[in-house]
Amino acid sequence: MLAAVATPPEGLSAQDIRPVDVEGWRALRASLENRRESRRAQLRFRRDPDAYLGRLEELLLKQALPS
Repeated sequence: MLAAVATPPEGLSAQDIRPVDVEGWRALRASLENRRESRRAQLRFRRDPDAYLGRLEELLLKQALPS
């Protein structure tokens, strides 16, 4: 119902709904994705702390050892 009231009679074009500041939009999306990833990591840790910490140790060792 709200969409029907808010939409103009002539409809919306692509120009009407595109973001004005594309770089700002991209920065916002990146920021939101970082927050989501942080929340996912917290959930993984709460579900199985030993496995989560084990994966972190593996990543750290891979980075520390020369190839």
